[in-house]
Amino acid sequence: MENRASYILVGAFVVALVVTGFVVVLWLASVQFDKTPARYLVNFRTAVTGL
Repeated sequence: MENRASYILVGAFVVALVVTGFVVVLWLASVQFDKTPARYLVNFRTAVTGL
């Protein structure tokens, strides 16, 4: 029974670590879900082959 308890603790720790990492990445990226992104229309006067 002791082995199973340690597996549960390790699994809980890994899940908490992944969730915390996801939250930190979103926080560092300053994600704002309520804003709509700006759209830009770009017109080129010459050919842009190779882009």
